[in-house]
Amino acid sequence: MSMVRTFARNTSLAGLVTLAIVSGEVARAGKATSGGAAPPTDSRRQAVSQFFAAQRAAAAGDKVAALKALEAVAAARRGFYPGRQNPLGDFLSDPAFAKVDAALRESYRASANGKVAYRIDQPRMAPEGIAYDPKGIRLLLSDWATGNIYAIRRGKPPAILLKVASLKPNGLTVDERRNLLWIVATNAFVGAEKPRSELIRVNLATGRRTVYANAEGRGFNDVAVAPNGDVYVSDTAASRIFRLRHGAGVLETVLASDSGINSPNGLTVDDSGRYLFIAQGMTPFRLRLSDGQMDLLGLPTNLDMIGTDGFYFQRGALYAVQNLVTPGRILKLKLNETLDQVTAFQVLDSGHPAFNLPTTGALVGNRFLVIANSQLYRMVSKSPPDLASIDPLLILEYPATN
Repeated sequence: MSMVRTFARNTSLAGLVTLAIVSGEVARAGKATSGGAAPPTDSRRQAVSQFFAAQRAAAAGDKVAALKALEAVAAARRGFYPGRQNPLGDFLSDPAFAKVDAALRESYRASANGKVAYRIDQPRMAPEGIAYDPKGIRLLLSDWATGNIYAIRRGKPPAILLKVASLKPNGLTVDERRNLLWIVATNAFVGAEKPRSELIRVNLATGRRTVYANAEGRGFNDVAVAPNGDVYVSDTAASRIFRLRHGAGVLETVLASDSGINSPNGLTVDDSGRYLFIAQGMTPFRLRLSDGQMDLLGLPTNLDMIGTDGFYFQRGALYAVQNLVTPGRILKLKLNETLDQVTAFQVLDSGHPAFNLPTTGALVGNRFLVIANSQLYRMVSKSPPDLASIDPLLILEYPATN
């Protein structure tokens, strides 16, 4: 989000990767070891480049260049489609764009499968992260509008669990075994001159907080906990992955920017604790935690993972929330036995009418709950946000069964 001055209207935290993907992965795709998984194809990279070229042209008011780039995107049939916060959205109602708009829509195939699980009218909030606390039987939301972490229980108004002072709270997760809440927070995605990030541990029984940081950290984005208690943090701004070993007091670098990782976002650990899955660039990575071996996750040729924000593992499948090159898409990815290849995927939803920057989700038993309308782009300005302009929060529900 530090590049929101260019693309503030179409970006979430995944939007930080906009320029990084174009200038980084498109230029250096395949740098990391692939372990038999094919790196992004030329057609995929070209479609991504053209999509963002259309954005830049639209933002500059160059309708001719935007249309030409969009035509190339439509011809690639990758399912990319501008969202309502995208600069291209201003042009799609123009008659000159009608034909290419129809082609883009046909490839995208919008749906509305998600059911509203929660509607929160008050307080107005713009949450980035969501987690489930099974012991407290409640959802937890990290709100950019106020800096609060809210606890949500059915039939009751949201309650403030704690406040993250001076930083925007992003990803959060609950370590049920140890009754801990982990939160990452940063000021990097709102144009701060001196980026600062923190990993915060909260004892859910006592409320006691412990804060961790690393001098190399710039923009902490997501957090995941392994079964052994080790905590992993993605730094989208610095292209790093950090780890806090269970019982340790220092955040250490696991992957640096020279590893080939590109603007990492969503993180998740498999049930056995062997692998860390990292949403980054155009193709996720799988990091073997025992020895640090990193491989590209094998993807079907017709699956694009660019713009993946929330990323979650459950029973041999990955669940993903995308929001960068479409108005929003929810995916379920079935993995093979060795967890290095996507063998099949299902689009659970695509362009739901409620989507207004979907970001992250939480697996709750056989349900996948997703923040449908984070509206984070309204929080980019340094001035106090206009809470009255924020729509009521919608959390959609999807099946999460084998």
